[in-house]
Amino acid sequence: MWNYIEKIDWCKGYHHFLGMKYKALELQISYFGCEAFDVSYSWRRRQDHAGISLEITLLGVLCAISIYDYRHWNEVENRFYLEDEPELACIGVNGYAEEQYFDALKKCAQKHCLDENYLPRCEAAFVEYQIERARQQALYAQLEQEDKKPFQPKRPINWANVKYAKQGKKYKKYAVTYLSNGEIEITEFRIKYRLPVKDVVNLFDLYDNKGRLVSQAKEYREDEYEI
Repeated sequence: MWNYIEKIDWCKGYHHFLGMKYKALELQISYFGCEAFDVSYSWRRRQDHAGISLEITLLGVLCAISIYDYRHWNEVENRFYLEDEPELACIGVNGYAEEQYFDALKKCAQKHCLDENYLPRCEAAFVEYQIERARQQALYAQLEQEDKKPFQPKRPINWANVKYAKQGKKYKKYAVTYLSNGEIEITEFRIKYRLPVKDVVNLFDLYDNKGRLVSQAKEYREDEYEI
């Protein structure tokens, strides 16, 4: 049976759903194997692809339906991007240069008769974007250096005594197995992940077979590394 279930993978999107401009309907049935049963929904507003979605997972098979606006959200102008309005995130992608970006902004402002402060706002946002991108690059470089250093838990962990892991207050439990090569195997329903110890203690709270807390993820998270 599982040989057939694991092959399930279907997704279809329909733009201009019910004749509505910029709206899309997306249906998906796919096997991921991560959960035996789960139900979740979301209502996203004032962001990229804003809309509603419902997801039901049964025996690892995800059934999802989403109705959303397929435009991206312009945080500077507090609205969706216009059809011919350039996005900051496109700079540097496939050779798209800053000069092209600002030329496109000027054309957009003229075409749509945007207010006189539109271009200064975009220029200020561009400066902030450059500063934030430099900060993130520095943080990534710092993280790479940290990853090269040998990792030692703040307190000794007897992995033979660790029974399961959880993420914060979520109800789901993950089986934990210490492997001979020093990695940790995390089992989620029918899917197994192999992770280094550093990633496991950063992501999960660990418990012994009596449900007692062995290690807490928040002890290993450092704000200066958050990206």
